[in-house]
Amino acid sequence: MTSESQSRKWIPGWAFAIAAVLVALAGYTTWRMQRANRELSDLNLRAAQEQQRSQALDAARQPYQQGFQIVAAKDTAKFALAGTNPARPPITVYWNNKMGLLLVADHLPAVAAGRALQLWILPQKGKPASMGIFQPDKNGRLFAVVPPMDAMTSAKSLTINEEPSSGSARPTSPPEWAAPIPGMSR
Repeated sequence: MTSESQSRKWIPGWAFAIAAVLVALAGYTTWRMQRANRELSDLNLRAAQEQQRSQALDAARQPYQQGFQIVAAKDTAKFALAGTNPARPPITVYWNNKMGLLLVADHLPAVAAGRALQLWILPQKGKPASMGIFQPDKNGRLFAVVPPMDAMTSAKSLTINEEPSSGSARPTSPPEWAAPIPGMSR
């Protein structure tokens, strides 16, 4: 017998059993840790997705909050932009020189492909100023908040024209909706 086989005889069988249990326990612990790490990664991913969703909801809610503030302000004027075609529904305007304006409407007709609605301020003197472009949603609803602009202080009326979807530097089509601004026209 060699010395190696003699030394193995001196290791009791229970030591091999304990070693096997320890190896199995280490394997099980490693598997559980890997599983816990995967679950943690999945939870972190879901948390990041929920945070993005929450941020998107906050961003979508912001225009409604701004619109509510404009509507609720004491110095806000409310008037309607009448359609130049009697079949077009009016667009309600909430005008506040300091806070901007809100456009609200229902049942608006769809805008042609490649086109958009563009809001114009017609000043007391000078050229029309664009206040932005927008589209009604697929159900014909419009809720558009426009920030305040210097041109609002000298405005006499508003028009909305159908323009190219990227907007125009000046009106290129006849107004679809128009109205004088109450208390501003002279």
